[in-house]
Amino acid sequence: MRRIDGSRRARIPPWTAAPRRGRGAQGLREVYGRITIVQDDRIRVEEDEGGRGYLFVVRKRAASLDELEQWRDGRVRVRVRYVGEPDAGAIAEEVQVVE
Repeated sequence: MRRIDGSRRARIPPWTAAPRRGRGAQGLREVYGRITIVQDDRIRVEEDEGGRGYLFVVRKRAASLDELEQWRDGRVRVRVRYVGEPDAGAIAEEVQVVE
């Protein structure tokens, strides 16, 4: 995108500005929120602040389908640690309940 003066404006991907997202101890990115959709090995997590949704593929041993469905139904707050870019095939390496 060019400005009127001809200079370029940097395009910032929307996932870089997400609140409450950081790097965990293992170098994984993380997001805090509530699971809104569970479909096989995929989940959608909606952030506590801002309400932005993130799509993830859940690693097999990160959480069982039963756990994910219980957390979704109970509107339980979770932390998802992941690799990759949300909405573009990010892998949820850890899904944990947080108080």
